[in-house]
Amino acid sequence: MLRREFIATVAALGAVSACAVTPPRPDLERLALPDVGPALAAQMDALLVWLDSATPWRSFLSTSLNVLIPARLDDAAASLLRTCSGKELAKIRSVAGFEDFGGKRLIEPGKPALSLLYFALASPRVRLPSGTPKEHYASLAQLEDLENYIFVAAPLDDSLLDLDKYAIAVFAYEFRPGAKTPHRHHADMVYSRTGVSRVGTTRHHWDRPHRRFSNIPAPEEPGLSGTQNASVTPARFALFLAQVVDQDKAYFIGEHLRDWRYQFLLPVRKIVTGDPLLQGRQVIFKQYHRDEKLARLLSMRVIGDEPLVLPASVAFQETQPPFLRVTCSTTASTSPLQRDNTFGTDQQLVSLLPLASSVLLEPFPGPMVREAAQRINGKRERLRFRVPAFYGEFNNKISNRRYTTLKVIENPVREALGFGVDDIVFSGIRTNTSFVAPRNGPTFVNIRYQVSESDGESVTYLGPGCGVADWEGKIKTGEYWAALFQDNLCDGCVSADLSPAQCVPNAAALNFEQLLARPFLPAFSLVSAPDFLQSVDGIDLHKYDDHFLEGGTETVSGARVRANPHLLLPGTMRRAFPLRFPKGETIRPDTALTVTAVVSAAAVAAKLHVLRDYESSNSLPDTASNVFAPGWDITYSNTGTNKQFYFASFGLGSPFPEDMKLCAAANGMWPASSPDAARTFSPSLEGVYTLVLSATTKTFTRRPPTAVPLLDSELGIHSTSPAAQDQPSLASTGWDGECGPFLIVDNGVLEVNFTDIGRADYVRNFFSEHNTMRMDALQNIQAEELIGRMGALRTCIRYLPSYSPFKQVRLSELWLVSAELVPDWNLGALGHGIPKQMVGNDKLWATTSRLGPVSGRGLLFVFAEGASACRDAAGKASTRRIASCKRVFVCQLAQTSANPDDWKLAWTAIQTPGGLAPSSWHVH
Repeated sequence: MLRREFIATVAALGAVSACAVTPPRPDLERLALPDVGPALAAQMDALLVWLDSATPWRSFLSTSLNVLIPARLDDAAASLLRTCSGKELAKIRSVAGFEDFGGKRLIEPGKPALSLLYFALASPRVRLPSGTPKEHYASLAQLEDLENYIFVAAPLDDSLLDLDKYAIAVFAYEFRPGAKTPHRHHADMVYSRTGVSRVGTTRHHWDRPHRRFSNIPAPEEPGLSGTQNASVTPARFALFLAQVVDQDKAYFIGEHLRDWRYQFLLPVRKIVTGDPLLQGRQVIFKQYHRDEKLARLLSMRVIGDEPLVLPASVAFQETQPPFLRVTCSTTASTSPLQRDNTFGTDQQLVSLLPLASSVLLEPFPGPMVREAAQRINGKRERLRFRVPAFYGEFNNKISNRRYTTLKVIENPVREALGFGVDDIVFSGIRTNTSFVAPRNGPTFVNIRYQVSESDGESVTYLGPGCGVADWEGKIKTGEYWAALFQDNLCDGCVSADLSPAQCVPNAAALNFEQLLARPFLPAFSLVSAPDFLQSVDGIDLHKYDDHFLEGGTETVSGARVRANPHLLLPGTMRRAFPLRFPKGETIRPDTALTVTAVVSAAAVAAKLHVLRDYESSNSLPDTASNVFAPGWDITYSNTGTNKQFYFASFGLGSPFPEDMKLCAAANGMWPASSPDAARTFSPSLEGVYTLVLSATTKTFTRRPPTAVPLLDSELGIHSTSPAAQDQPSLASTGWDGECGPFLIVDNGVLEVNFTDIGRADYVRNFFSEHNTMRMDALQNIQAEELIGRMGALRTCIRYLPSYSPFKQVRLSELWLVSAELVPDWNLGALGHGIPKQMVGNDKLWATTSRLGPVSGRGLLFVFAEGASACRDAAGKASTRRIASCKRVFVCQLAQTSANPDDWKLAWTAIQTPGGLAPSSWHVH
């Protein structure tokens, strides 16, 4: 059938936008399959053969859904395009995993997510029978083949392409179940003009059964699946025909208060190599990424207008790596794995891995923190700078130190204003981040490695056990040379071109050809830190936003900030994201402010299953954090741009673990990526000024309390803790290489042994032979589990008799010292966080259920109140300190329904250890 005849017959099957859709024709089943070109048809045929002969998919779908997959494309239209009846759809949606399917056919041309065949292969909620080998799940390449076929199967009505309302642009995109789509009605394709990939130590791992890029290394990776390794997670980009729409025509995650003012780009058709409309053209991808963190650092001045300087005796080249690192490559090659590396100066940032008509942007795998050095006149020279002397102090906010980290403040006035706005006035009630103190270079810099002045090479670590008598005083005094480090965090762009047409352009697609002749809009690319909680993001935790004393659950998808304007289009000197659009450009400039929006088309069905009951890891901006002080995934700058704000990575910590420590300590203030380490460091944390609005409005300080409870095993169990005394094999560091707090009884006094934040060094934990961080500690935590723990914490704060204004977690004075998961309260808890000396010489009083007739999983929380009077745990050689406390609360919790806030609580208090078991338990 000729394409023009097919278009005239089945316009209902697809169109490029909502305005181009016609209701389905009842005689659709009698139509022939569209002409998608021989290459795409062959790929689809190969997929059907694989499904029919090499996997259990055909029998699974036939048995479970009563749906028959054709073995070949020949004469397959009747089954692929047939509309299911309402009874058949009800049967399909009653099967586990298919509840959020929003379509009506095996193939819905132009709409992969509404195609049952694609849905079955792509949804992480659809699982084959237990024990099925992972090879029977589709590879990413097979999903790409099916996706391309479905997109091209939709005919294009060229007359509907208003050239003022369409553009061709690169998008990052994913298939998602209904719980994580913008409209939250059914599973759908989700898009953004920004992709987020994350660094790791090993190459990427496509987890077939869970249909995701996992940061858990593949089991077949020899010697790389240990606790300290993590796979890089790439972002997937493709080229799309997109429509310019207003707020009422788009659905997005993380709406901004002023979205009514902006326009968005909404993809409506993928540009696919092999599509007959392209007349033989091939899609070519290019990337440009830039890391200028160290170069920016040396351009800044600290408080007192003092510059950061390199040693004058060494002729460092400040425009070369590792000060300035640029990589640029393309997929244009005779081999899909060969890339043109002639553009860049440092190719160990990212690489492009092409699929059929999309590309993976993969961070270069390797050590996440490395020494920064240059070879000068044949000699390796460590990059080092002079640590400035200590300057000023106002709650350590306007100082140039943050604990034992150098804090580089470019504008103290703006910093003070930002502190007042964010930490006092709007603390706990923000809905959108205020942009007050831009980060025009790394805000926090590690200064724990002193480089010898005599040889410029040997290094003395300034930390516990280093042999320097007053290393903490030396860090504060400054005036020494400190080693610099590098990481692979950067930002960039992904652009696309088409190879020349191999035949005369299609005259029937004149408007489409004119769009193809215009410059394509690139996508913004963020290469960020590892996501320790890969199955949890800020939106999952949004209900508990009031838990956070600092920060919150905002995500980058809700920001309306432009991309870094200093980035170049690959192989050119033209800006990828100019502040001003070229003259004659028809796309409104404010689409540049929606580059991080996460969008989808409108829902086509009533709200279906939207529970978050699957494992995931996503690469779009709704999983990146939008609180920038300085930030975890990205931050914002305004240098050299007429003071217009834009996203850039060079304001992040140097290296990135320096930010991680401060962010995680501030009660997990960026939960989109950040675990909560507030309870690891609690008494050593500085208070945060907070404004409480009540009848007696006042400003006071609070140490950041725990907001997202992690278990003792996840924070790390110290070798001298009660848990390790019970079971020595439990002793291990936690996710960050440190160990959590634990209760002790010393001379009849209740005390807590904890890690001092000024003595902990995440760079050391990530780097060299010391490497104690554990990537595996949090990788398998699911959103439902973490949300439940937050509900349990909220329940405790509500009922325990400790002062907390409005009974809010964020304002609580309680310190969560121990958190234990109880598999079954009928069997009791282990009580690993409770010393035997606390009551009598056993733990049965605390581990035997006081909850009444409950069963199943629960939690055992132990809180300390009134921690003070800190002393060293084992001298200056230890990171640990000891704090006394007034009393301890032991809390047993059991969840009573699927609602994460429904917990039954039994608690008791211990004030003087060594006595009898408490006679009273309070049950709520």
